Amino acid sequence: MYVIVFIKDVKGVPIFAAARCFEMLCGVEAAEASAVLVGLHWAASLNLNPVLIESDALNVVMLFLLELYPSFSVLFVPRLGNNIAHCITKWVVGSVSSCCWASNFPDWLLKCIRNDGGLVCSS
Repeated sequence: MYVIVFIKDVKGVPIFAAARCFEMLCGVEAAEASAVLVGLHWAASLNLNPVLIESDALNVVMLFLLELYPSFSVLFVPRLGNNIAHCITKWVVGSVSSCCWASNFPDWLLKCIRNDGGLVCSS
């Protein structure tokens, strides 16, 4: 099961993207919860504030909203609104076990970000 993390600023400019295979995860919700935790870790290490987490797993969103991190904003996004994570998943499956970008994003990812309405460089 792959955990995908994509961090962008408020303008949609990409800051960080990562994918990692976790063989021990059982189920989509476990993977989504792991992705949220990894994203929170990276956001904290990059001193990003405020943090808005988007997830297409409603149960995970409710868990983080109600119990674990009430100071962070968590937003349910339908699967159709989670295109960048799905782009990364399609690329990583069968290619590598993990990857991460903090700059020099690959062209295929930049195209996906543009298609999703994000910016690929600050103006």
